Amino acid sequence: MKTKATKRAQRSAANKMLLYETAKKLFILNGYEATTVNDICKASGISVGSFYHYYKSKDGILLAICQHIADFDIGLTNNLSEKVLEPQKYLREYFSEYGRLWEGIGVDLATQIYRVFDKAFLNDDMTFKPLKCYCDLETFISAAQDAGTFSKILPAHEAMHILFTFTRGILYEWCLRKGLHSLREVSDANVAVLCRLFEP
Repeated sequence: MKTKATKRAQRSAANKMLLYETAKKLFILNGYEATTVNDICKASGISVGSFYHYYKSKDGILLAICQHIADFDIGLTNNLSEKVLEPQKYLREYFSEYGRLWEGIGVDLATQIYRVFDKAFLNDDMTFKPLKCYCDLETFISAAQDAGTFSKILPAHEAMHILFTFTRGILYEWCLRKGLHSLREVSDANVAVLCRLFEP
């Protein structure tokens, strides 16, 4: 009986992932608004009834995409004692990869994510959720401050929020301009300047 339940759970997880991946591809290819639940189900081979078992709506998949972004991890906190000797280098790499992640989903989908940003990234009291991308960056900044390679003018938590607020502004402008410039190139150039402000 336990084996059957496990197989059922595995099949359920596989179906949910298939819906997620199919929807994401269709959103990027055809645009979020132009993609219907029926389109997603037809392309994935999963019934509409089953879709609503896994997701309440298309926005449910949009929230799942946000969660994937929030779980962003390139190993910033791996080998921390070595990396904090050159924090600006690794912060630039971190935000360059973060920009690549957003560019990968495209300007249309990135713009749609702003509609559900509060649900994905904020608590009910409008404070930021303790998401992996935030926690990793705060841990890195705190370690760099302890190593004397990152300014202590602000606590690590506040410095982390400034860096993310800045990069969200770059992302928002990219969305407003309909992706007319390279998000990564603009992000790389501006983050490099911002990082220099935090040199000790």
